[in-house]
Amino acid sequence: MIFHSTPSHGGFELSVEANARVHEAWRNANRFYEEDLDWAKVAHAFPHLFTAYERKQADLTLRNWEPDAYEQVFGLALEPGQRERGGREGGASAR
Repeated sequence: MIFHSTPSHGGFELSVEANARVHEAWRNANRFYEEDLDWAKVAHAFPHLFTAYERKQADLTLRNWEPDAYEQVFGLALEPGQRERGGREGGASAR
């Protein structure tokens, strides 16, 4: 796993083996996970590399921005109030 950083952006690059550990609902075929959203997928797959605070933020990020995949990964149905933002998957907004 490599973290790339530039003055304006960055993210994780995973090896083929590490990428296989990312749940298929969140796995990026190109093995790159940008720092704005996709980092949370890496944190979910490798929780031992992140702090408790970061793991909590990763959970919130994935729940809010990829709620359909979140439900699939965790085998649950989010209530409307549990989707705080309209994410990429068109989740209901609680604003």
